Amino acid sequence: MNWKNFSKVSSFLVVLTGMTLSPNVVSAENEVEAEISSWSFEEGEGAATLDEASGIEDKIEYVFNEAEDKDDSNPMWREGIKNNALLFDGYSTWIERPADEWGELGSSFTVEGWVAPRSYEWGGDDKVSAILSQLNAGEGKGFVFGMGRHGSLEMKAAFEGEEVRATTESSLEKHEWSHVAGVISDERGVIEVYINGEKEAEASIPEGKTFTQADQPLLLGKHSDPSIVNGTFDANMFAGLMDEVQVERGELTPEDIKAFYQDVMASLPSEGLPAADTDYDRSRYDGDRHRAQYHMTAPEHWMNEPHSPIYFEGKYHLFYQHNPQGPYWRQIHWGHVVSDDLMHWDDALVALAPEKDSVAPDGVWSGDSTYDENGEPVLLFTAGDDSRHPNQSVGLARSTFSEDGDPLLPNWEMEDELVTVQEEDLEVEEGEVMFGQFRDPFVWEEDGTWYQLVSSGIKDGDQNIGGTALLYSSENLTDWDYEGPFFTGDKEAFPATGDVWELPVFLPLKDENGDDTGKYAFFINPWFEEYSPHDVKYVWHWIGEWDKENNKFVPDHDEPRLFDYGEHLTGPSGFVDDKDRSVLFSITQDRRSEQDHYDAGWAHNAGLPLELTLQENGMLGIQPIKETENVRGEKLISESDTTVKKLNRQLEKVNGDTLEVNLTVDPKDAEQFGLHFRESTDSKEVTSLFYNVNEQQLKIDRNHSSLDPDAEKGIHGGDVELKDGLLHLQLFLDRSMVEAYANDTHSITSRVYPTLGDADGISMTEEGGKVSIESFELWNMGSAYGELVEADEPENSDEKDNTPVKTLPNHDFQTGDLSGWIVEEGEAFSDDHVRTDEDWGWGGPFNQAVNAHDPEGFHYWGFHAEHGGDGAVGVMRSEDFILGGDGTIDFLVGGGNDEENLSVALIRKNDNHELARTTGGNNEAYRRVEWNMEEHVGEELFLRVTDNATGGFGHINLDNVNVPVDLDTEFEEEDLSIKPESSSHAKGKAIGHEKNPNDHRAKGKE
Repeated sequence: MNWKNFSKVSSFLVVLTGMTLSPNVVSAENEVEAEISSWSFEEGEGAATLDEASGIEDKIEYVFNEAEDKDDSNPMWREGIKNNALLFDGYSTWIERPADEWGELGSSFTVEGWVAPRSYEWGGDDKVSAILSQLNAGEGKGFVFGMGRHGSLEMKAAFEGEEVRATTESSLEKHEWSHVAGVISDERGVIEVYINGEKEAEASIPEGKTFTQADQPLLLGKHSDPSIVNGTFDANMFAGLMDEVQVERGELTPEDIKAFYQDVMASLPSEGLPAADTDYDRSRYDGDRHRAQYHMTAPEHWMNEPHSPIYFEGKYHLFYQHNPQGPYWRQIHWGHVVSDDLMHWDDALVALAPEKDSVAPDGVWSGDSTYDENGEPVLLFTAGDDSRHPNQSVGLARSTFSEDGDPLLPNWEMEDELVTVQEEDLEVEEGEVMFGQFRDPFVWEEDGTWYQLVSSGIKDGDQNIGGTALLYSSENLTDWDYEGPFFTGDKEAFPATGDVWELPVFLPLKDENGDDTGKYAFFINPWFEEYSPHDVKYVWHWIGEWDKENNKFVPDHDEPRLFDYGEHLTGPSGFVDDKDRSVLFSITQDRRSEQDHYDAGWAHNAGLPLELTLQENGMLGIQPIKETENVRGEKLISESDTTVKKLNRQLEKVNGDTLEVNLTVDPKDAEQFGLHFRESTDSKEVTSLFYNVNEQQLKIDRNHSSLDPDAEKGIHGGDVELKDGLLHLQLFLDRSMVEAYANDTHSITSRVYPTLGDADGISMTEEGGKVSIESFELWNMGSAYGELVEADEPENSDEKDNTPVKTLPNHDFQTGDLSGWIVEEGEAFSDDHVRTDEDWGWGGPFNQAVNAHDPEGFHYWGFHAEHGGDGAVGVMRSEDFILGGDGTIDFLVGGGNDEENLSVALIRKNDNHELARTTGGNNEAYRRVEWNMEEHVGEELFLRVTDNATGGFGHINLDNVNVPVDLDTEFEEEDLSIKPESSSHAKGKAIGHEKNPNDHRAKGKE
């Protein structure tokens, strides 16, 4: 780009494009005194950027600077206004400058830059997504300049303890460059906010008061006082591009800023400002050892259920729940992917987003798709609006295909009015409909009438009767009549079906020959009003008939049937496709911790699309769609009429984490047979899928699938009858994904998270006799998104410190009490606080460690109603120890977020100096914190746990405290110290092969 060169004016503002202002731009009486900082982001690569005004090189914080599940990689750079720009990912990218390395702002200053937002944040706690922040809200000092709810621009500053903010009514455009500026003018007594040269907001400074700078770090892209999401994520971070950001002491007038912007625009080529490349980049996850490759995934960050599948103009469209801001649930949009075969996917633009003055300002939640009277696609969605009660209704969006003719359907327009709103006091035979539980429309058309199911529940007084789907009908898609409950559950008889039925799906069933049966399958996803161990694990279904005359579903059986025997398949959706197949989609929950989501940068993926049929015995037929064959790569093995011994000779040569296996077995006289996969050479990590012939049950055993103690383990499965005396099995492995389909009638969907680089072996097993392998086929699988990228190897075990060490006494509270720990004062620490509770009664789970030496899952829960609850205070400490091994300490922590009053701290004994400290995250669930204390190896230390907080979340939780203790340490309770053969304190593993996930939030503070 050919930029016009402007003449330089003494110490006047150096503008964001690298140009300098001409003399007529800055008013003589309003000279800018000095640049304090200027980031042009010219580097275009690396993890540091130069502040050209101060000469200081700032580190760019980014989650993959020190990646957990892949090789390290740099922050994301793109083309900018001038040369390069930095892309802030919305949750892990920021720049931090210590306060003592930054200049004084004075009473008047200007902040400005070019930004291109990728998404609008929800604006939790009335805080902006910060562009620049140096704020101490508690002391009433400093400022923050950023993007507010739905794209407004705001400057907030403190004047001797009094906060003032100027907020625009207009919004920054997403995916487009905008010049933004905030001015604090002491002389004129105002705060001003500008977008593209125009003053859009102004607020008066309190008379007689001046700006008070905070003694806090300066942050770019991150708020100084963020809201905390799920105890792990800092909200109020900027997502999008920044370029040419500056802070100057002194002020500019509206005329100055407008003239500058006009001059810049006049200097541009005819095409105007460069395009803002805010697109997602799947390659940032290249090499991830757990991210699925041939399953549908979001390009970045969070997704939950895929939904609203539709076929139009030769393309399949699938939408999904998506947070573009980060890998956590919040500010939900509708992501959109397009395919020719339901297996290979192209990312499309976000279809629907929460927008100001729309019917869905607070979230666009699940829904469905159908065709209007003209055969064009429409979407029905759950419209989130927190200003309404209930905050859930149904909205309608139409494609712009009739205007643009684009079969990729990139643009959708929401209707201005809601189409279905829940009425209060809807009475039904069993009681009344729960008011406020109203979401997830599922839609189909039949004989010119559209039918809509909406999820809800039934209660009778204080008793929850069960979930239901409410049926509505319409002749035009905008005016809907309530017809009553379609079908209602019985929670008392079947508690795992929940209080509310989310995501109802109703699909016709053909037989195995493709003929209509007159039967339908009805699916639900249970939701629970209080914590339940069944939550977010299962999908239930019934088979029955559609009584159209009475608008009812009539099931053939009272007892619900579990759709999948694993604990990961949830979120059903489906459609009848162009081939007249009933196809079901789902989400495969990764069931990882929030810290794991932070470290990975993504959460969840879709399961394989499944074709549904009705079996002769009245059971549901389940089979991956034939198009899964389209992602097959090289066929590695094809055998028939062979033995386990012969087959394993061939399997010894096979390694892979993206495989498909088709297997047919005659059990003969064997008692059990199956497959070992994701197996390491030493078998320390292995997952087993096995069939017990006598019990006729198929199960998956994950108890040895991972050396990571935070990865879920367990055995899951259920009944599978042999078919003509045979078991036909399809197994799909896709990094952490495991899907098994048996005899076209049952499935197990699961997840495994191996830590060892060679955990990619596969073999077959038999017990109690010999089986006959009728057929065995094995393929490498490709990618749903271009070329398959191989997984990166984990850290080389040769680099690990193998110095023998031992643990602290009772380091995992495995004795069920506080043996080995020293209570110094107070009532907050007692034996009764050590419990095995998996949840806290109103939510959950804790996700405490469960392992070989603590199989019952004991952990210290700092809240105990009989010991003062949150009002109890006290101090507990470990015995003194000499730090050994590589000095890496890690532990699980939960509870309140109050570093001053609730903490786990590492103390040096000889001078009582505190070396590290952390706190909870206002979340009962645990997250793992890691401290690298290598420089303190050989020193005598101890851990101190402090609870001096009262009130809400006035407690701290602790578990699985892994400290590499030098063997020369002598404990009073030595018998409670575990002495493994060696330590494994490298990143990813701790004592006894326990994981040390790198807690980026903790590292940033500690």
